[in-house]
Order: sequence, then C-alpha cells, then structure tokens
Amino acid sequence: TEMAMPDAPLIPPEPVETTPLPPASAAVTEIPKELTGAQLFDAPMPELIDKAFQQSKTKRPINVNKLKLMYAYGQENPDDPRPQLIFAFDDMNRDWHNAAIDHYRAAFDADPRAADHPRMLPDLINLSMQASQHPKAVTAISEIYGDKARGAVEAQLAEVKKRGSNLEAVFLQKVLDAL
Repeated sequence: TEMAMPDAPLIPPEPVETTPLPPASAAVTEIPKELTGAQLFDAPMPELIDKAFQQSKTKRPINVNKLKLMYAYGQENPDDPRPQLIFAFDDMNRDWHNAAIDHYRAAFDADPRAADHPRMLPDLINLSMQASQHPKAVTAISEIYGDKARGAVEAQLAEVKKRGSNLEAVFLQKVLDAL
C-alpha cells in the first residue's frame, strides 16, 4: 500500500530561485567593533544576509539555495556571527532545536557579542525546559553566559512556577545550579 502524501506543507517554502545567485562573498562587510550584539544586524551587511534575516523573522523556512550561500559566506567570513545566528533562528522556526543550539554556540564562537542578541538567551532558556534538549542547552547557557544568565533564568523560573509548570521549574532550577 502507498502512503498518501499531504497536498501542501503547513508553511509553504520560499519559491526556488531561478536566477543565478551572486557569489557568497559579494559585498562582504565588517561589523564595527563598537556595535553590541543587539546591533549586529544594524551594521551594513551583504544583501543575502539581510534578506535571510528578514525572512527568519517571518517564521517561513529559508530555502536551501540561500542556506548554501549563507554557509559559504560564513566559511569565507568566520568572524561574522550573523550567518550562524540566522541558521539558529531558522532552526528554531523549523523546530530543529538541537541544530539551533549548535548554531548559537557557533555564533558565539565567531563573535562573543552574538550572546547579546535579544533572541539567543531566551531561546536557549526555552530549550533548557525540554527534556530532549536540556543537557545540551544547559551546557550552552553555562559556557556562553555563566552567571550573567542568572537573572533571566530566575525570571523564567518565577513565570513557570506561577503557571504551575513543575517539570519546567525542575529543569530551570538545574540550569541555575549549573551557573
């Protein structure tokens, strides 16, 4: 017997590019040192990175052609954390949580300012409350943020206790214990 395939994905993928794509290194720009992690995407950036970042905010998966070009750009520009951050955002949008943690760590390794991007710590804290991601997320939080994460974790712990989420509270307490 054949399995029926769904007619359409839940989130339609971006249309496939039919025009030739520019080289990944086109318009490479450096991030000014005075910018904070929260400002990384305010710096001038290649159009490819800008478009992928804008798309990551829509929650629609980024198409494979753009991902390949971003990967190539990231290889050519290992000190630019933006491709790794966009990969992490796209991973989170796709519920690829294990990969998201890896990409957040890679973004931090490329430029420690990435830790200050407003989405990174909340995503890692949320992942730490999932049994399947807890150990890896706790390690990432403790190695990237250390005690600087304490306030955010405590705030999330208070919130989950208010909701009566006992299992999430246990996970978050373990995060605090690891800091």
